[in-house]
Formats: sequence, structure tokens, C-alpha cells
Amino acid sequence: PRNLPAIWRRHWAYLPAEGIAPILIGEFGGRSMGHDQEGTWQRSLVDFLKASGLSYTYWSWNPDSGDTGGILKDDWLTFDRAKLDVLSSYQWPRLGQAMAAPAGERNAA
Repeated sequence: PRNLPAIWRRHWAYLPAEGIAPILIGEFGGRSMGHDQEGTWQRSLVDFLKASGLSYTYWSWNPDSGDTGGILKDDWLTFDRAKLDVLSSYQWPRLGQAMAAPAGERNAA
């Protein structure tokens, strides 16, 4: 996984880094967030997105996606805690939660 950031930068992450175009990573996901190959890849990607300030969407919410499963487990009620733990490390606050104004905006008022 140490080589992944360089590969991502070479293939697509250079676009926002060089001001060429914004990027939204969509539909990445998998069944595992563990220390196997799939989990390592997913955790590495989220870490890279966070470090690079890039946006993402996760696939999928529903558990019946054959190749990735979902954020919900097969009972359609229980959250996959491992997935939520990784994804929540790089999410906006929930709607309705107050966000502090940047320091420059607080001082200008």
C-alpha cells in the first residue's frame, strides 16, 4: 500500500493538485476493512483522500451489492461498524451540527 499514493497521483490525483479539475471519487467500496488486501486498499484510499482533501462517495448503503456488500449488514438494520469507523474518519459533520467559523471570519465580525 505504500506505493498507492504515487500511483493515484500519477493517474488522477494530479488534476486537483495542479488546479486542472476537481475530483469526486465515486463508487469505491468492498466487503473488508480488515488487514487483508481489500481492507488495506480501502483504508489506504480513505487516508489518501483525507490527506489530499478530495471528496468521495462510498458504494454502497444497501447490503445486497454482490461485490462490496454495504454499510448496512445483511439484516438491513445493523451498521457495519468497521466500515463506519474508517469512513467516519473523513466525513463532514452531521446536518444540523454547528460548525465553527474559520478564525479569519470570527475576527472580522
